[in-house]
Amino acid sequence: MKSGVSGATLPLAVLCVIGLATCSAKKNDEPQRMFNSKDSRDGQFPYAVFQLRKSGRMYYSCTAAIINETWVLTAAHCLRQGSNPNHNLFVAGRANMREYIAQRFRNMSINDDIDEERFRVQERRAAAYYIHPQHNNRGSHDIGLVRLNRPFVMNDRVNSVPLTNRPFDRTMNCTGVGYGLTEDNVRRYHLQYVDNMPAKPARLCRFQRFRDVICLADRTRGICQGDSGGPLVCDGSVRGAASHGISTSTNCGSGVVEQYYSDAHRNMEWINSVMTKEKDSKSKKAKKKH
Repeated sequence: MKSGVSGATLPLAVLCVIGLATCSAKKNDEPQRMFNSKDSRDGQFPYAVFQLRKSGRMYYSCTAAIINETWVLTAAHCLRQGSNPNHNLFVAGRANMREYIAQRFRNMSINDDIDEERFRVQERRAAAYYIHPQHNNRGSHDIGLVRLNRPFVMNDRVNSVPLTNRPFDRTMNCTGVGYGLTEDNVRRYHLQYVDNMPAKPARLCRFQRFRDVICLADRTRGICQGDSGGPLVCDGSVRGAASHGISTSTNCGSGVVEQYYSDAHRNMEWINSVMTKEKDSKSKKAKKKH
């Protein structure tokens, strides 16, 4: 796919299933955006992470969420099975990543480390990543975990957000965030947010067959390509990761029917099992050294 957008025709309606990852060539990429959103400021959403993955000459951008110092939560389709973990970057600390991106694309190898102090960011790489074993390209279980090569240093601009411990309730106050473009089509790499998002559980979604999703009821604002993996935070905890949408148009913000997040609570058993296994594995290695 050249633009990170996939099309599909559903029975009885002409609808497009739109994946939300942005893929781009090194110097020439198609604009993608979050629509009818607001600019955030540094530290407003300290858990939001800009995610960049290199594959060949292409860069794929997504959004992720810090759930503790060494782990981030993202969408499964933002990760690629078998790819080099070192080619997956996770950058926190700034709402506006434009200066960072310009430097990263300007004669820098993906293996080079950025000057974090100069750009006022914290850049980490994947040490290991995990894709939900039941994930498929139709949008089921579109959730992934990444263990970082070194911990984020927590401060007023970089911090974690807790994972949910209870089922989704449509009365919750929800906010979605993502790194993408605004409606002016200018490539800004500025973290956008949409607050007071009217979300619904899977049983109330019109076109969704999967149980592990949360859908957005607002057709006038929301998530688009490039916002994949971005967290839906409701009442202070992560409820889901941005997954995909259904639209009558491939243009973001036009003809929106429904938008979907993978439900973190319905995938919590897998999330906990991955993190527990990693923790146990580290403990065993530490004991062997002694």
